[in-house]
Amino acid sequence: MTKQHELFKDELSPVVEIADRKLPNKRDGAAARAFARKIHPRVRATKEPVIIGMLGLPGSGKSTVAREFAEHIGGTVLEYDKICFELRSRGASYEGANDILRIVALGIIRAGGNAVIDSDLIESSDREILRTMCRRLRIRVGFVRTHAGLDTIVKRLLPTDYQSADYQNVVPLRKQTESGAEDVFVKLNRMLVHLPMHYRIHSECQHRRFIIKNVPCELFADIDTTSLGKWRREVEGCVRRLLK
Repeated sequence: MTKQHELFKDELSPVVEIADRKLPNKRDGAAARAFARKIHPRVRATKEPVIIGMLGLPGSGKSTVAREFAEHIGGTVLEYDKICFELRSRGASYEGANDILRIVALGIIRAGGNAVIDSDLIESSDREILRTMCRRLRIRVGFVRTHAGLDTIVKRLLPTDYQSADYQNVVPLRKQTESGAEDVFVKLNRMLVHLPMHYRIHSECQHRRFIIKNVPCELFADIDTTSLGKWRREVEGCVRRLLK
């Protein structure tokens, strides 16, 4: 472990105290502590502290773009999937997942880093709580949405073997993630639940298609991840603004 990580190891200890105070549910607190201990934050590369909140369906490229932002601004990606793994392993519900991500993000800011919350903050209440916290503590906050065509999103979520033409050797719908084997149906279900908040159905000449909705908040960036080169350029442009 580098000296930088040792520094954060000490500095992140207040996160545990905050979790105990703000998360009265013991299982949520235990999940928050386990989640925080696995974090290896970077020193921020911006003049002022920054928290970026992500919006987007599973499979929209949200995590990939979050990692790209974090790489440039000296940020730490806080993954919704990983805190859900900690909660699930303790028999807790996912209801407090975004609360835990905000608490840990605050600990990282206080330790001298930036945070990227890799969760779908499409709910206005989640964005407002984060915005209020950042305003009170003078932390710069911005929201970034990722999107792509629904056919692209579904294809990204399915295992490669399932997409193959050789259906005789199809594996079960499970794939490995950093937090363990995760049922693909979990992400597909989350995608379907959040779909109406991101897309609307447009009917034209007896044909129907999904159209991306406008988010009722100011976005720092709205990134179409279908084209690799295009979204990378958009991220680089956003980063230049943040580093000014």
